[in-house]
Amino acid sequence: MATFLEGVESISLLCSLVVLVPAVLLVLTAPARRVWLIVAFTVGTATMTWARAGRLWDLDANGTARWIIGAAIVATYALGHQRLGGKPLLPLTLGLAAGAIAGWLWQPCVGEQFAEVLNTAETDRVESLVKMHAYVIGLLLPAALITVLPHAAPRARVAMHHLGLRRSALIVAVVYGIAVAAGWYDDLVSELFRISAT
Repeated sequence: MATFLEGVESISLLCSLVVLVPAVLLVLTAPARRVWLIVAFTVGTATMTWARAGRLWDLDANGTARWIIGAAIVATYALGHQRLGGKPLLPLTLGLAAGAIAGWLWQPCVGEQFAEVLNTAETDRVESLVKMHAYVIGLLLPAALITVLPHAAPRARVAMHHLGLRRSALIVAVVYGIAVAAGWYDDLVSELFRISAT
């Protein structure tokens, strides 16, 4: 519970925007199946961050990899912009991909509970993975609330289905992909981390 609460507290830190903004963009871009998308995004982010901390994934996001990631971001959000009817396999795949990319690019701000999760990721894999998910669930609470908003307020449903909002979110997602490919995103992430750490 403490790890979850620390995740909630981290919502206000600038370095958390690296995960929070892509999650919100994914929810706003999609015309439907948003719950599947945000659940999968949460799992993708937490699992990739845990894999990096546990040294199971050690590929730097630079050079050619940056262009591949940028293209994957654009493709993921463009596909998410389409109608996601039928079975939830496509939304789950897109959410996992978007979350894994966000977790790969993230430099998390570390509080006491989260530091313990990162430090034990190599030695106590199962417990650290569970706690990592708890932290990311807390961190992504605003995106989850936006996801359920149309179910709670009918007027919000109309706004969230507005094509202009969805297209605007898609444009921001494309800029996100271009920034990653061009290397600008690394500088932004580092600056957000530096500001949050001071």
